Amino acid sequence: KMYGFKQSVSSSGEALVVHYSPDNIWVLFNTVYNSNVGIISTGSTNYFVIGNVIYNISDAAIKFRGTDDANILGNTVHSAFIGLEIESSANNAHVVNNIITDILDTVNGYHILRAGSIAEISNNILYQTGGSVRNSGVSAGYIEVDPQFVNPSARNYHLQATSPAIDTGTGSGAVQQVLNSFQSRYGLGISYD
Repeated sequence: KMYGFKQSVSSSGEALVVHYSPDNIWVLFNTVYNSNVGIISTGSTNYFVIGNVIYNISDAAIKFRGTDDANILGNTVHSAFIGLEIESSANNAHVVNNIITDILDTVNGYHILRAGSIAEISNNILYQTGGSVRNSGVSAGYIEVDPQFVNPSARNYHLQATSPAIDTGTGSGAVQQVLNSFQSRYGLGISYD
């Protein structure tokens, strides 16, 4: 768990930050909350953000710039100013099987704010309780439907049995390549439900 990171004179309040252009960074299955920024890369190649649960973020939950081949797969984001921010210096992003709900500011915030290049965007669920989804630079690759969390007010982001998210993600394309890559590199499977 990562939480409680706030902006100061020496930090933007990031819970997890990647600097200095490393290669093959894997951010897997974390819970990140109550911070200014959730997960950010300011430059990397082969960047993988998979299966994280991120909530109560006052800026961007997942943000990257200067990053090539980012794979943003199977994350759950709830209650952030921006769910996913892809800046103009990001290239070849894969955004698949994510759930992004209830941005904090429906006038100035975004579920997805995109300026950089996307290689693939598919099978994402975006939802805003009592309102409309707000995106910039993205018009496809998602459905707008309530994912039916068990109890988001109690921070239970598991899915109810009737959730439209159950058995609707994809396991092919970028997802299968990423899972195979991790298995090949580290000898472990990271398939997720």
